[in-house]
Amino acid sequence: MPKQEPYVRVKNFSEVALGYDEAMALEEASRCLSCVKPQCVTGCPVEVPIPEFIKCIREQKYAEGIAKLKTKNALPAVCGRVCPQEEQCQAKCVVGKIGHPVSIGRLERFLADWERDHGFQIPPKTPPTGKKIAIVGAGPAG
Repeated sequence: MPKQEPYVRVKNFSEVALGYDEAMALEEASRCLSCVKPQCVTGCPVEVPIPEFIKCIREQKYAEGIAKLKTKNALPAVCGRVCPQEEQCQAKCVVGKIGHPVSIGRLERFLADWERDHGFQIPPKTPPTGKKIAIVGAGPAG
């Protein structure tokens, strides 16, 4: 993933990692084997449909990909940046057994950034159930 040069980043507060452009995302997504029994999903604490959203990237269906992501994760831009994928989903990636695993978090970030740049689609609100919930903690752990 491209990064800001050190002499540039010492003078700003922008992100160091710049994220994938479309060509990089397509190349990385092409590495996914679309396993029949995807181990990457078992490594994900929220069971994001990883092969499905990566397939959407390969097919350049980015709006569909972000929708698939958001079925399990309401904060893909945050998780794509701070979730420890190397120890969770990517650690279980079959491609990683013979080389570098697919960069799942970077692809998740790509879709979230694409959505930010092309307009957010608010998912339909589900009807109320009468139950209440509470979120304990901050960030992706909450």
